[in-house]
Amino acid sequence: MEALNNWHNLLSQPQQVTTPPPRTYPLIVRCGLAIGFTLIGLLVTAVFEESFSKTPFLLVWITTALNFLMFRTLPGYISGVLGIVLTQYFVVNDQRFGFGNAEVLQAVVFFATFAFINELIVRQRKAELAVVNGYNDRLLERLDILRAVTDAMPVFVWICDPNKHCTYFNRAWTDFTGRDMKQELGFGWVDRIHPEDLQKCKAIYNQAFVEIGKFALEFRLRRADGIYRWVLDEGVPLRAPNGQFMGYVGTCTDITERKEQESRLQAVLTHMPVMLSVYNAEGQRIVWNKECERVTGYTAEEICYNPNQLELLYPNPEYRASMMAYQEANRGNFRDWELETTCKDGSIRYILWSNVSKQYPISDWVDWAVGVDVTERRLIEDALRQTEANFSVALKNSPIVVSHIDTDQRYTWIYNPPLGITTGDLIGKRDEDVWPYESMINFINFKEEVLRTGKGGRREVEFRGESTYMAYDITAEPIFDDNGVIIGLTLASLDITERKQVEHQQAELMRQQTELMEHERIARAKAEEADRLKIDFLAMISHELRTPLTAIKGFATTLLADDVTWDTAAQHEFLSIISEDSDRLTDLIEQLLDLSRLEAGRFSIEPGLFQLSDCLTSIIGQLHVLAEEHELSLDFPPDLPTVWADRMRTGQILVNLVDNAAKYAPSGTQISIVASHIDSWVQVEITDQGPGIPAEKRGVVFEAFRQLESKFAHPGKGAGLGLAICKRLVEAQGGNIWIGDMDMPGTKVVFTLPVAREDLKINSVSVQN
Repeated sequence: MEALNNWHNLLSQPQQVTTPPPRTYPLIVRCGLAIGFTLIGLLVTAVFEESFSKTPFLLVWITTALNFLMFRTLPGYISGVLGIVLTQYFVVNDQRFGFGNAEVLQAVVFFATFAFINELIVRQRKAELAVVNGYNDRLLERLDILRAVTDAMPVFVWICDPNKHCTYFNRAWTDFTGRDMKQELGFGWVDRIHPEDLQKCKAIYNQAFVEIGKFALEFRLRRADGIYRWVLDEGVPLRAPNGQFMGYVGTCTDITERKEQESRLQAVLTHMPVMLSVYNAEGQRIVWNKECERVTGYTAEEICYNPNQLELLYPNPEYRASMMAYQEANRGNFRDWELETTCKDGSIRYILWSNVSKQYPISDWVDWAVGVDVTERRLIEDALRQTEANFSVALKNSPIVVSHIDTDQRYTWIYNPPLGITTGDLIGKRDEDVWPYESMINFINFKEEVLRTGKGGRREVEFRGESTYMAYDITAEPIFDDNGVIIGLTLASLDITERKQVEHQQAELMRQQTELMEHERIARAKAEEADRLKIDFLAMISHELRTPLTAIKGFATTLLADDVTWDTAAQHEFLSIISEDSDRLTDLIEQLLDLSRLEAGRFSIEPGLFQLSDCLTSIIGQLHVLAEEHELSLDFPPDLPTVWADRMRTGQILVNLVDNAAKYAPSGTQISIVASHIDSWVQVEITDQGPGIPAEKRGVVFEAFRQLESKFAHPGKGAGLGLAICKRLVEAQGGNIWIGDMDMPGTKVVFTLPVAREDLKINSVSVQN
């Protein structure tokens, strides 16, 4: 207990704990003090000579023993010898001194004994001091660790004594309150509690010292910035090893966020459109929200803190007793408990209550539950049960097929069997024993599913035979024995053949109507697209024809003017422009004629055997002219196989594709033509570094009069016929053409031509639409 008190005091008031060493004086001072005590003893012996006549050295021995104890060994020896000599001279009056004297021998023995005893005492005291100092050092070390731990803790730590005075607060507390330890000790900490929480805190705190048990309380504590924060204060008794009550040690945890969440939750629960009922620790109902008032008609003032509120809501004593017994047994933990509640107007409402206060505790809400008014649902269920009863009566006179089957799907009972089938034909048999299995497979699977899962169901089943069609709306419910084992099914089958036939006819009509509407939509879209293309074509052709004609007309008129004479160089330049624009008109007309002949099926293809490199040699000059502003790269492996195609039309395809690339690719960039052999095809790739073609546009660029806008396109870039003509020429020769993927910006046009085979005997082909 003493150690515990030391720890308590040291932790409460930091100070240096050491054991002071015994006070020591210089040797000469100790010798002088010893001699002084001896002389005092000699004086007393001389004054009371008659009393000490028999033992004149008694007082000398006593003072010498005290000198040994107080001033150590050497002063004790000196004072002892001096005392004996002076006692012989002045008290015994024997001026002769010798060690043979009995008194002297006794004194020597006495001095030696006390010297030995004194040495033992000194050593023992040194050992005890060493132990005590070591214990104090360890205690100080542990106290430093304990203090460091409590100061490092994120919670507030406090200690109070049995008189309720707080004797220690850790650093977290003082940092929070902004005050030093002295201001908080005793009852100084009470000043930081919110005035509204002070009385409650005092009551719980004082009661804890009466009961001497654990306690917990929540209150608002003022922070250094003046803001109040909610804290949870928990204390446990502090006891000595012998069980004596030493006070309390406790912690405070900041729970402001939790309180705010609880407040938000309380607000949500209070205002949500479900009923909310809350009890406090004293068993009083403290919350009766607006939904409760709306459903029952009783206001919160009439229900809350009213000891008779249960009699108002549940006036039947027996019902109320059973309800209270169930609530007591399941307090804080029940779900979907339906209670018959009497409203203020006398009507009965059915409330489904759920209490989850144990799973989701809220401060001050010891027991809370939410309820839902299920009166309408209850009335519907009652009406449904009555309807089912009425249906059972009506079923006896209805044409519905009702039957029972066992777990092996054999009929054990049947009412009103289908036309042409008697009860004897079905009892003890399965469906597949009477009708073709293929037509009954859906019905058999449905029954098997209900038998397996134990869950009833309803399904429309169609039975199709070679010349028969039947449809039934079938309801299946499992039949259980007393042990809950499925022993069969009850089937109710309603003939819906006519209805399903009508539905199928309507569905077929709807499908046909949908197809017609879709065809109409597609046709309308195509017509609209054709009209748009026609308008675009006329506008484009008008522009493409007018532009060179305007230039030709303008320069021809200029040359024919009588009032101006042009030198040879100017005339040559004007005639060159006229020639170039004439070539443009010729190319445009040729493309239009080619496309027209291709569309009309009058464009002749004359395939033959040739090397692609030979075709390239014949047009290489034309390609360089078309790509004069670009870097033309060619890659034709020498081992390319011979192709079976029209050499002239293949050259036309390459010229069109290079011309198209040159129009859209920036000047100075590369245009490459790469050929390769893949299976039974020779594949040619024309790649540029232009803006590329978006994926969504790749399907339409091969259509006639389709052009993509580009900032790199040259003026007068064409009528949008080049790719369309290339596509028809490639496909007419048995190949394919498409836009390939690239890892970098640009466009890759790929087309294939068939490799020559021995079985190719065709010399000419006419292109068809």
